[in-house]
Amino acid sequence: MAIDIYRPDAPGKFPALLALSPYGKTLQTFQTPPQPFGKSCFEASIESGDPYFYAPRGYVYVIGDLRGTGDSEGEYVGLFSNHEGQDGADIVEWLAQQPWCDGNVGMAGICYFASMHLHVAAEQPPHLKCIAPWEIFGDDLYNHGEYEGGVFNIFFYGLYTGTYPARCGYAIKNVKSAMIKNTPKAELDKLVAKAYADPDLKQYPYLSHLLKYPEKNPILFDFMLNKLDGPYYRERSVSERLDMIKVPTYVGGPLFSFFSQPQINVFNRVDVPKKMFLYTDMGTRPWRAHHDELLRWYDYWLKGIETGIMDEAPVRYHTTVAEKWSTAQEWPPEDTQWTDFYFNSLGGLSPEPDYHNDEPDAFVQQPLYVTEESARRLREQAPVPGPPGHRPAAHHLLRVDRPTGHEVQGRSARGRLSRYLSSGIGLAEGFSSRARRRQDHSLGDRPRPHKRGTGDSGRDQRIHGATSSHVAPVPRRQADQGGDLQHRHTDRHRDLRRHVARLQQRDDAAQDLSGRLPSLQGFAAGHPARHGASGVLM
Repeated sequence: MAIDIYRPDAPGKFPALLALSPYGKTLQTFQTPPQPFGKSCFEASIESGDPYFYAPRGYVYVIGDLRGTGDSEGEYVGLFSNHEGQDGADIVEWLAQQPWCDGNVGMAGICYFASMHLHVAAEQPPHLKCIAPWEIFGDDLYNHGEYEGGVFNIFFYGLYTGTYPARCGYAIKNVKSAMIKNTPKAELDKLVAKAYADPDLKQYPYLSHLLKYPEKNPILFDFMLNKLDGPYYRERSVSERLDMIKVPTYVGGPLFSFFSQPQINVFNRVDVPKKMFLYTDMGTRPWRAHHDELLRWYDYWLKGIETGIMDEAPVRYHTTVAEKWSTAQEWPPEDTQWTDFYFNSLGGLSPEPDYHNDEPDAFVQQPLYVTEESARRLREQAPVPGPPGHRPAAHHLLRVDRPTGHEVQGRSARGRLSRYLSSGIGLAEGFSSRARRRQDHSLGDRPRPHKRGTGDSGRDQRIHGATSSHVAPVPRRQADQGGDLQHRHTDRHRDLRRHVARLQQRDDAAQDLSGRLPSLQGFAAGHPARHGASGVLM
């Protein structure tokens, strides 16, 4: 294992912070100004944190390459293999024995680095004293990563090979397919043939090409051969071992995309001293944000300094438009109320089912050059913390978006005019594959994990919308789009080369398609939404 060590310019022993990933350790100190998501210079692979911030403040900062990547030897066999946590635990113990370390070790870094916090902590190395996994990816690798709702996410096509937003990609050295390495050839050939015949994949030439030449992207190849949840994902999902984590844990991250549910799932399930910090937008890259906040955490647990961080409420979260920071003792907040709304024709929400319309609805995906937005409002203002609980009755993709590329105005709960520049990132989205679900109204009460796939086309499944915290009314748009691959419709995602297909949704049970949305006490509840309003309560 290859590591770079950044030490304080002073004598003595210090606590150590360890950051591990497959992105390449030398990349992590690239000195470019931090860029927000969407900017051309944004580089999602620079996520270890800044050693030049922590070393002068009395920490040994260690950045390492996972085996088979960067400058490390060995093989990288499939995403989140058992070796990753075990190797990290070995490094923790090695660091604790060095003459410049005082025996206290924490972990640092976000996204993939954050996932390594959890995998290493589950190994319980004795000298690991705290972790701070922010912007966690894939705690449940199937449901919160590659197949949310059974819909294939091709994010790893770009992340591995190097397209926006991670043009550096992996520091590829000796990366192998777990399926090729561990599956008998006859069985492997059958799986590849089945994937070739999959209509969700065969219309995309770069995916068919990958099935023929898996060395191009061994990780995505493995995902394509494992379309249903099962042993492959369970053994790589740290959500199966969260009860093994015994050190204080500070989770954090943005309330959108595949980041929101993992951090909340980890916070709610670990039984340790814990905190959660939820903000609005994806952090800048190179990641240099929130270092002062995390320094308070590390100082408390690694140096024994009374920073006051554990005297504060366990949860702190930001609400857009109101531009307000709030605290809570739990998530969803303890005063959350739940109200049912029904989806109706043309992307609307209503407190009553759309009984007058018995005909099925059909939607065709619009091309990239068509703007999808509208300025529809709901009647009352209310914050919307937490995930919408959707009950699927048809194959659909639900995405609640801010308008794209221009300034939007909205009034806060106190009447203050708030402005923000829309980034086009969905406030809430969820996915469901028509082939692997049936309607089940019992699933909409409160957020809970997907039921795992069995291959039965009639199995239960709910659409788990991404968590958000937002004040309505603001201009909104809901788009329901069919398809078994996640498509994005903004310029920043065109590097992923997703095929824009003609996809159609027919909803033959529109009256039964509903969503349960949260609000906080102190705001009016139960008022009907204006016709056409979408995706947020009130």
